[in-house]
Amino acid sequence: MIKNKYAYIRRQIQEVSDGGLSVLYSKLRKGINLLNPLSILGVLCAIPVVFVIRAIKFFYFIRFGTMTSARIGHFAIDASIMLSERVMTEQLYEDWFWLNTPTCNGQLERMVRRVFYVRWWVRYLYYANKIIPGGRSHEVVKPAGSLDTKGFIERAKHINTSYLPFSAEEDKEAEDFLFRLGWKQGERFVCLMARDSRYLAEVSSRDSFSYHNYRDSDIDTYHAAALELAELGYWVFRMGKYRWHSFCCKHPHVIDYAFNDNRSDLLDVWLMANCYFCISTGTGTDEIAGSYRRPIVYVNFLPFSLFPTWRYCISTPKHLVWKNTGEPLSLKEHLEHNYVSSYKYAEFGINVVDLSSDEIKDAVMEMERQLIGEGTANVRDTELQQKFWDVFKAWPEFSKLHGFIHPDTRMGAAYLSNNPGFLRRNCPTPNDQNIIKSAE
Repeated sequence: MIKNKYAYIRRQIQEVSDGGLSVLYSKLRKGINLLNPLSILGVLCAIPVVFVIRAIKFFYFIRFGTMTSARIGHFAIDASIMLSERVMTEQLYEDWFWLNTPTCNGQLERMVRRVFYVRWWVRYLYYANKIIPGGRSHEVVKPAGSLDTKGFIERAKHINTSYLPFSAEEDKEAEDFLFRLGWKQGERFVCLMARDSRYLAEVSSRDSFSYHNYRDSDIDTYHAAALELAELGYWVFRMGKYRWHSFCCKHPHVIDYAFNDNRSDLLDVWLMANCYFCISTGTGTDEIAGSYRRPIVYVNFLPFSLFPTWRYCISTPKHLVWKNTGEPLSLKEHLEHNYVSSYKYAEFGINVVDLSSDEIKDAVMEMERQLIGEGTANVRDTELQQKFWDVFKAWPEFSKLHGFIHPDTRMGAAYLSNNPGFLRRNCPTPNDQNIIKSAE
């Protein structure tokens, strides 16, 4: 228990260190909200109820928990992991949840409420249980870091009850939207999600998340991949709730859904859940596609240490380049400099460089060929994949973040082939590189 609390405190300190005063302000505001008189009264009233619940644990075991409902990625993946775990294991307890409202997505909230017992007053039982010593066994433990390190989602993929359900009316409403665009039943569609900073700028009253801007990606660099898919008969939906720039691709099958007047919380979830595959930079919304076991192509993904190895995916990171020398960082260096802050990359003299349009298209089409059965790897590709895993698994932190490896997760073949230095094991430091260049 002490170890878990220490890890929590350390995580809060790291997030404040990365995000600065704006993140500290946000966390303090949340703490102050918990100290209002109504909340205090609610917790005091809940204390005797918690004692009763603990007393009957040998007859009826109840646990209290919540989900990170303010961020769609955490909300979707946490709910899916816990649901998959529940249907795969014989649980001898009842879990009660509460959610911070309003949530990030009303449709996802409705689906979560269909399969979990969610009530507003559980919040007070949850905090009362935390206050009274000895309540650890009555807490629902959320997936650490929203990572499916035990592979529950993949292992439960053939169990219908491990999927958050849509109603028949919701399916019909979503399909009617597609029909109005000219889509025909059975035609495949792909969801495209390129991160920019506008969503968090809209939902946050302060500049709390600008340190995440290293993850942003220029939507125009996805044009070639989208057009290639459209020419092959796919529909492509550029996803997003708030976006700075429109996606100008002059093909009737490429839809800039993020700026569509009919965009809705239902369609945000339904399209991701039913796509043939998803193209994403690792934004959060793609966790819906992952929860429904849809293959994902991760492009411009950082930090690479968090590459979601527990699902069917192809991954290609942004290029990291030493400012002093212009030399790209290797995989080993990517893992050593796995920062979650734009400021940290700058502090350590690292430029973050987006993939080119061709590099994005290569990764996307590799997935398409693989899914239609034309993605047979040659000997060279197989050797590069093996070298990649050898280096990745040698990273000291690998086992903590990657306990379950999906059999179809892989590094982009074209990326490995075109960047031979990425897999080098002995990496000179920037100073060493300057010395080498001076000697030459």
